[in-house]
Amino acid sequence: MTIQSIRRLQIACKTSFVLFLIISFKASILHLFDAGHLFVPFMLAALFFLAINLILLFIISQTKCPVCHRTYVGRRKRNFFTRACSNCGRRAGDNA
Repeated sequence: MTIQSIRRLQIACKTSFVLFLIISFKASILHLFDAGHLFVPFMLAALFFLAINLILLFIISQTKCPVCHRTYVGRRKRNFFTRACSNCGRRAGDNA
């Protein structure tokens, strides 16, 4: 897996988390205004995006850097949304 594809996974994870927050906020507003028929589908969609987010976080935590072959986000101190490898410092687009 290339560093660019790892970055795409990180961006997809961030996007799914933002969608989870937006949809759950809308569902809570619908629940306040007593629109129960719309609450359940919105909460199911929010739970779907939360599940996608957790799966992507697990995948990101297991990916290996293609250069140094160590865990990309680090082992002890994990930074899931880092732009560079935690071990060798390589970023997407580095040539040397």
